[in-house]
Amino acid sequence: MNLDPHNCDYLLLGRSLPHTLSPQIHKLLFSLTGRSAGYGICECEKDELSDVYDSVLKNKLGYNVTIPYKCDICRYIDGLDSTAELCNAVNCVKNQDGKAIGYNTDIVGFTRSLESNGIELGGRVLLLGYGGAGKMMAAAALQAGARLTVADLTVPDLSELCHRLYKSADACTLDSIVGSFDLCINATPVGMFPKVKGCPVSEEIIASCGAVFDAVYNPKETVFLRTAREHGIKGVSGMEMLVIQAAQSHTIWYGAQFTKQQLDDIVEKVRALL
Repeated sequence: MNLDPHNCDYLLLGRSLPHTLSPQIHKLLFSLTGRSAGYGICECEKDELSDVYDSVLKNKLGYNVTIPYKCDICRYIDGLDSTAELCNAVNCVKNQDGKAIGYNTDIVGFTRSLESNGIELGGRVLLLGYGGAGKMMAAAALQAGARLTVADLTVPDLSELCHRLYKSADACTLDSIVGSFDLCINATPVGMFPKVKGCPVSEEIIASCGAVFDAVYNPKETVFLRTAREHGIKGVSGMEMLVIQAAQSHTIWYGAQFTKQQLDDIVEKVRALL
């Protein structure tokens, strides 16, 4: 496994990534295709992103993007695939023929993960957080016909998303949520390792939901998911989404295809690392 951002073909761009499992996942995916490509980590601060783009990212075959640069990276690359245009957020970039094109493989990971666990995206949906992942999930929910409420630390501006999708949605702060929901989605980093005691909303809000999805995958069971389980509510962690979106990156980068069983096996192998 190669974590050096300068000595690898692919990498993960983000900030504060000591606990990421992406290198392990991509190593397993590369092994399934018989490729010996290296996958590194590139951490930087926001004021360093321009220099990092010119000195590191331009020289890669492709790379993934995570918190907090899924929206920021759009300013640097040459174009967006329809998946990235949908939510104006990028988590996968392919460099080819002098052009950098951004994609959003999170959409596939998110929707397939819900489907495989028997959770519908329609009905009343409460989305917690409106960053890069949250924008993707909001777009997916609206496309599925959900009645969407988005909550964040401050009231999120949904006007651009709603205008682009010809849909309507409600917005509020995390401390002013009211009502019950068919599905509650956590798209915030609250509860993520090492700050595992955090929960984005109260027990009362979780108990009012029919199902929950947590984009956080480390720890195996967040406070958010544990609270749902204690109330008999189905909950799904972000691990399956993480693996599916990573596999989709390989499809974009060099045409790789994986079976559901292969991806399920990787999910179990990576969970064992936690």
